[in-house]
Amino acid sequence: MASASVAAALYSRLNDDATLGAIVTGVYRNVAPSTATYPFVLMQFIDSNDEYTLTQRVRSRQRWQVKVIAKGYSAVDAETALNRVDVLLTDQALSVSGKTNWYIRRDSQFEYAQMGEFGVVYQHVGGDWIIEMA
Repeated sequence: MASASVAAALYSRLNDDATLGAIVTGVYRNVAPSTATYPFVLMQFIDSNDEYTLTQRVRSRQRWQVKVIAKGYSAVDAETALNRVDVLLTDQALSVSGKTNWYIRRDSQFEYAQMGEFGVVYQHVGGDWIIEMA
């Protein structure tokens, strides 16, 4: 299960950045509202695993997917926004109460186009980031 405090820290990191905010219209978790305008950032918890020493949890490793969804035939704005996301997350400290952030690293990337109603094309550009905490 995703930690609410990790989700809040990720949201703050992405939502509070003026450079990213100049490219996208918002940051959302799991689903964007129907009123959202493009491009926007969508973040989703994917999975987690824990490591124990005897009976004590010593580490938590969470995988989060962050993607930018843009409307149209070009993915340039989405790629620009994702590059900024990478700068904001990779090897940066994430402040989570009661936890020590070991690292955040991008683990994979993806890009695909999706055909919507009435011939509208949506560009999805994103990646998965691993967040290790103790």
